[in-house]
Amino acid sequence: MWLIIAFIWWVAVAFITYSLAKSKFEGEGA
Repeated sequence: MWLIIAFIWWVAVAFITYSLAKSKFEGEGA
């Protein structure tokens, strides 16, 4: 059970980090 929760948590964190980084790079005109 905890393994599933940890997996979902890390996927969410990675997705949010990717989204923020992508929007930041696009904002800088990269």
